[in-house]
Amino acid sequence: MNRHLVHYLVIGLLLVLGPAFARAACESGEEPVRWAIPNDEQMLAALAPVVEDLSSCVVLESFPVGELFDRYSYELAVGSGGYDLVTLMPAWLGPLSVNLQAMPVSLYRANGDTFSPVLEDLMTWEGVHYAQAISGTGLVLYYRADMFADPVHQEGFRAIFDAPLAPPETWAQYSEVASYFSQSNQTVQGTGEIYRRGHRQFWYLYSRAVSLSDDPSPFFNLQDMTPLVDAPPWQQALENYLAMREYNPSQFLRLTRGQLHDLFTQGEIAMLIDWVDGGPLLRDEASPLPVEALGVVRLPGSKQRWNADQQDWIEHEETAPPLLAFGGWLVAVPVKAHDQSWQALAEIHEALAGVIVPPGPYRATQLMTLPGVWSETETGAYIDAVQATLGQGRVGLRLSGYLAYGETFELELGKSLIDGRTPEETLAAIKARWMTLTDDFGKENQRTLYRKSLNLPR
Repeated sequence: MNRHLVHYLVIGLLLVLGPAFARAACESGEEPVRWAIPNDEQMLAALAPVVEDLSSCVVLESFPVGELFDRYSYELAVGSGGYDLVTLMPAWLGPLSVNLQAMPVSLYRANGDTFSPVLEDLMTWEGVHYAQAISGTGLVLYYRADMFADPVHQEGFRAIFDAPLAPPETWAQYSEVASYFSQSNQTVQGTGEIYRRGHRQFWYLYSRAVSLSDDPSPFFNLQDMTPLVDAPPWQQALENYLAMREYNPSQFLRLTRGQLHDLFTQGEIAMLIDWVDGGPLLRDEASPLPVEALGVVRLPGSKQRWNADQQDWIEHEETAPPLLAFGGWLVAVPVKAHDQSWQALAEIHEALAGVIVPPGPYRATQLMTLPGVWSETETGAYIDAVQATLGQGRVGLRLSGYLAYGETFELELGKSLIDGRTPEETLAAIKARWMTLTDDFGKENQRTLYRKSLNLPR
């Protein structure tokens, strides 16, 4: 039976039984701590056994991701006490912070094993710690190390580009490597990326655009909140993303993340842009991936970056840190919550020391729990890439309607993939939609949140 099918059958069972497991600790009749989480099957599969073993009585309640922000906004504002622990995207922390409790200093000190101040920053708003991370994630570049090391490919690549075949550090090099594999082998495509609508394509564009900009505020003008998505970095990012279709599998518009994983492990694509939790999924015990074949590095960047003040491209010696796309999930305690909420969260933090909660690790201890099927070389490369991404990455968009901005971006991007609109036309349409969204959420409110997210005065 297909290993992915088995995986999802098991997770489906957990989705049904998970709440029953969580309630086992509540049989004494005590009032449970209600923990709201996204209805992500893999997250529930990781958290259900953790919750079952807690001394605190905790019940998981899952909801569609698209409903969470609006649900929290209402429930927390009216103080219904419907949830005692709420699972948040980092982008939601600012808008919801007024209805959250500040984290006790004793619990915050337990966060000392997170990767860096970047992840710590995601747990704070205006200098106040409101949340505890339970996962961390960003996009990284996986590559078939066995293909890259093949002498035939080494010689073939050097003959064309007069350079050694190596994991790309820049988007220009990424394009060269992808084109080489696609054009030199009829059975291998150069790379795999998400182009399917509804699968968070916008992060692939955000990551490119931010890496091409020196602007600390690459999304909006800090003064009037005019979207900057039609600026040169965004145009170049979109041009690169569209150009890479030629080096993706022919069914790129329909492929899911799991299908791209299969193509990578079967040797049908040489590179794969994916989330950090992709490593354990690609290199599990059932994977056909050969020994020492999994390579991973942080996302490519650019040494030539757009300077908004000078309105010109500036050459640098190094690429900039990558965007910390998404960032992971946080857990916070509402103002009105169960008295045992913080105690439960402290227990959860301790229990997760060796458990990776999708979409990825956020603590050094979790990187020490990779299964034995990983080689020493693969483990070292994975840890370096994760730490470079989560430990040094630039924090992304954090304001009301974060998902709405991404969804409208995807909507217009999807149209360009089908009807062949130019990048300029696509970005102009996205800009217009973002201006409407900003007005809908309140321009001054969005401006305040955006500036605070960058630690700038109001």
